[in-house]
Amino acid sequence: MKKIGAVILILSICRILSAQQSTEDSKRPMVLGGSVNFLIQNNTLPLSLPFIRTVSGGIYSNSVNDRKYTTFSILPYIGKTLNPHWLIGLELDYRKETYASEEEVIILSQPRLINYTRNSHQTGLGLFARYTLMPAQPFNIFIQPGINYYRGKEIQKTSGEVDGEERTTYINIGLTAGLLYNISQSLRATLRIGGLNYINGHWKQLDTGKEKDFSSLGLNFNLSTVYFGLEMKF
Repeated sequence: MKKIGAVILILSICRILSAQQSTEDSKRPMVLGGSVNFLIQNNTLPLSLPFIRTVSGGIYSNSVNDRKYTTFSILPYIGKTLNPHWLIGLELDYRKETYASEEEVIILSQPRLINYTRNSHQTGLGLFARYTLMPAQPFNIFIQPGINYYRGKEIQKTSGEVDGEERTTYINIGLTAGLLYNISQSLRATLRIGGLNYINGHWKQLDTGKEKDFSSLGLNFNLSTVYFGLEMKF
């Protein structure tokens, strides 16, 4: 019921904003854009972990074996300008994460190395609204509330053999901030960083049948939340 209520709320807001546009605003161009995020971590704890121990010198693992964590995200979107300040749109969010580690284990008193990998991807679809503070200036600041629905899948492998698979679905209600720079009348660069997020969802392990609801509320500003992009008016 919470998820249905959240979707109804964002649809109602978008409908109200659309009803307020004038005849002149209805002739304003559409916007087509996208942004990307890429992060590599070597021998550190993944930023996606729910609990991270920060120590002097940074965030790192206490293992002498090599570990690598990478994430890639791409967010294409299309929007409609309602007036100089407001834009509403539809956004697609695809994210891929890979974690690989060599671990030393003891079997019958004989040490050996095994490879542990965790590959996951998730796809989200959502609505957003953007408010630009200084629309007449070439350099602008904006805030962007939105709601997205995600479905994800994670596969865990040990020495190349699959030993676990998990499915996740969740709703993300967030508020981000960013910068806009008008390169020309039809092209501009964007930067989004961090934001306030509320997440509510459910996970299930297919091999064990274990499942659980989860939720989180947080404010994040780090490299994993920086998105660079471009958008065109047409």
